[in-house]
Amino acid sequence: MQNTAPSAVRPPHWSATFTLGDLAPLHRKYPGLVKVLTAADVPGNNGFGIYPDVKDQPALAAGEVRYRGEAVVALVGDYATVFGIRDDELPIRWQVRDPVQGFDAPLSPGAPQLHKDRPGNLLARGYGAKGDAEAALAGIEYIVPVAAFSDPERVKELTSRLAAAKLPYYTEPIATAKGRVTRVRAGPFDSREAAEKAHAKLKGLGLKPGNVTTKS
Repeated sequence: MQNTAPSAVRPPHWSATFTLGDLAPLHRKYPGLVKVLTAADVPGNNGFGIYPDVKDQPALAAGEVRYRGEAVVALVGDYATVFGIRDDELPIRWQVRDPVQGFDAPLSPGAPQLHKDRPGNLLARGYGAKGDAEAALAGIEYIVPVAAFSDPERVKELTSRLAAAKLPYYTEPIATAKGRVTRVRAGPFDSREAAEKAHAKLKGLGLKPGNVTTKS
């Protein structure tokens, strides 16, 4: 049949179990209704999800719904028919349950389990290890980018100014698309505070240093 369209039927309840009754009267009333798809019509694993190994959301609910947007059945037929069928015309019998919402309720003792294979309503458990942050930071050195030149004479001139200002420095030759250049950097310094002071001193010399950063 051409020009068929699907329409998902979703529950009016946050949590409920349900049963489907006889669909024959619905088909007789709506000749344009080709098929009512249920969970039994989904081949293979009736599930999807964002994780490769976890498909815990059913394409069509199988006897229970866990949230109001969960698809229960899919009506297939011509557009006017499937979107003209009211939810109360469907033979769905609901048994409403108290919803399990928020963060505390699903984790409380005795809370209803949303998925049988996820005890405690936990999708996954993780482990985090914390090291010695102060020790890690203690070994960090800070530098101030000053300039980069391809002309060795300009490098010599700048480093002479830094030496005269009693600022520690070092140079780094690097290859670029336009040829080799030499980067001049003030430092290294044992603390960000010392590097910031050097940054201010460089600006006082009329230079345009870059932001303080860590030495790689």
